[in-house]
Amino acid sequence: MFGVEFCYALEMALVTPILLHLGVPEEYYTFIWFISPVLGFLVQPILGSWSDRCTARWGRRRPFILALSVGILVGLALMMNGEDIANATFSNSRAATYGAIVLTIVGNVMLDFCADSSDSPSRAYLLDSCGQDDQDRGLSLHALMGGE
Repeated sequence: MFGVEFCYALEMALVTPILLHLGVPEEYYTFIWFISPVLGFLVQPILGSWSDRCTARWGRRRPFILALSVGILVGLALMMNGEDIANATFSNSRAATYGAIVLTIVGNVMLDFCADSSDSPSRAYLLDSCGQDDQDRGLSLHALMGGE
């Protein structure tokens, strides 16, 4: 969980300066930060239901933890390199500017959504794999590593 929290803290520190550098008007910042919680509110219960019914060889929780971790890394890469990817993709400077903004926002939403959503399967995996006596200690360590 420490790695997820580190990426999440990196996002909190850098998204606003990156968006400011790209020329996004300040009145859109709250909307950009609002997308991920709404997406999480709608999608996280579905992910939890799929995780509960998953019969993968890796177990019920690990495929979701892996997929969300990859989503965190992809979102972080898009957020940090959106401008470079757009400049390499588009020859028109106006299209490159809009592409950079879109890629950065998509990366921000993806990173934020995956970081928030990864907490539930990791906590459920901890409860699934620990014995009754170790669950309190495991949840305490989970909270300590997650900064809760």
